[in-house]
Amino acid sequence: MSKKSEAVSEGQDEFEAFIGEARETKGTGVFRLDPVVAQQNVDDGVAALRAVGDARIRRELPTFDLKSIDRAEKLARAVAFAARRAEQTTGDKSGPMIAEVTKLRGKLLTAAVAFAAQGLIPQDKVDKIREGTGPIDAAQDCVDLAALFKKYAAKLKGRSPVAPADVTRGAALGAELVAKLRPKGSRRAVRSKEQLDAARDRDALGTLLAATYDWLRRAGKWLFGADSDDVPLLGSRTVTRRKKVTPAATEATKS
Repeated sequence: MSKKSEAVSEGQDEFEAFIGEARETKGTGVFRLDPVVAQQNVDDGVAALRAVGDARIRRELPTFDLKSIDRAEKLARAVAFAARRAEQTTGDKSGPMIAEVTKLRGKLLTAAVAFAAQGLIPQDKVDKIREGTGPIDAAQDCVDLAALFKKYAAKLKGRSPVAPADVTRGAALGAELVAKLRPKGSRRAVRSKEQLDAARDRDALGTLLAATYDWLRRAGKWLFGADSDDVPLLGSRTVTRRKKVTPAATEATKS
């Protein structure tokens, strides 16, 4: 199987494992989070809880179902697969553009965060860009980040790990994608049954993920402290630098 095929089918097994349960779920809402961001946050949260160790979790949180850790991880992959499937059924060719703009956003934002920490660009502007989720937001972020890099080019000269071509591409692709994805008018577009079914599957799986991950968040608040983000919000775009956690270390903080 080619790498491209692997990327497309990644999460399919998890999708098939959970979709029956998801379709039986009542009152599902629209899953509006960026599935790539959600999956990364779940991965981070799962890693944090696993680092604590099952023994301490069982002792301090006896009602917590340890199986929910694996469940959340698998559901995140199922949601990501379902989201890609929903995009493909639209007949739109935006998928590759969204993937590229998301990658560019990550590269530009990582550099911008570092520059803001050094006082080279305004922190408040970077913080504003980090807000929001979804493809349209990622595209607009690329436009805004490119504008920041150009505005403060003199200060950043010789310091930036980002190639000028990436800045230029981010601005152009972001603008093109914003125009392509932004809703035109207030009337809903007519969608086929296939499109509606794919979107419903994504949303239903997203509901299961949110409910399961909420338990991980609660466990994280108890284990790491009420103000901690070791188990980040599902839609958080904030990069959390977490100290390495070991069972011994966490025992010491609680004693």
